[in-house]
Amino acid sequence: MNDVLMGQKYSKKDLSWSILLLFGTFCIAFNLAIAFHELGHAFTMILDGVGVRDFHLNPFSWSWTFPKSLNNVIFTASGGVTFGLIFAILPSIAAVWIRNAYFRIPAFTTAAFAFSINGIYLIAGTLFKVGDGGELIQYGVSHVMVLSLGGIYIIAALFLLALIQPLFGINKEFSFGKRFLIFGAGIIPYLSMMFIYNLFLNKREIMLWFSFVVAGVLLILLLSFSGYFRAKMHEGFREVNRIKVGWGPVLMSLILGFAIIIGELIIFGVKESPF
Repeated sequence: MNDVLMGQKYSKKDLSWSILLLFGTFCIAFNLAIAFHELGHAFTMILDGVGVRDFHLNPFSWSWTFPKSLNNVIFTASGGVTFGLIFAILPSIAAVWIRNAYFRIPAFTTAAFAFSINGIYLIAGTLFKVGDGGELIQYGVSHVMVLSLGGIYIIAALFLLALIQPLFGINKEFSFGKRFLIFGAGIIPYLSMMFIYNLFLNKREIMLWFSFVVAGVLLILLLSFSGYFRAKMHEGFREVNRIKVGWGPVLMSLILGFAIIIGELIIFGVKESPF
């Protein structure tokens, strides 16, 4: 490879580090985004005075939060997206001032993937009539509003993911193809694990999970293009966040990512989907 980053060549080893850093960070960000989403539901249930009956997290399939009783259904259904996003964004706000890469990388990526996950979830839920999107439609919220909100969240995710690509060692000179290679190799393995998990343990909803995987691949295409477009269109593009990726953040992200996955499976176990 002949890309030059701060006077140094971007080697095959650097490419591997970028991919592994993205994979580990996605394991962290995806599961934190889902956890914040469910905590958002729990928070609204407490505010609504109904309390939480069941709270469950799963790194590869459905997570859920059920109230002890029903009161304001729309408030509860929208709480996961609304308060969950607020919880996910707060660390990234702190990361504007905390310039340590070990904190900034998971903080910014958690916010970015929280936007994308909630956006895809609302759109897929509306189309398949499941989850929060389907519940909001069922109780009178318009299709256009839910779909529009999902679209806005995805656009926000693309903007933020384009902005933070230098955190993964991605130079402004990187081609669209190289960006797609890094993001595809970093994210698709996790999407594949989700599909395989549900193929064996949740077969009746496998087409829904296949749609999530397809949506993830489309998101990879879009964020690869958005990063490339932003770098080319902004002549004054400053890579103030770009780091020279090394084994330190890579190992930390992989260890923490796997710890979160294993911890969720041990604490919450594997339960049959209640949906």
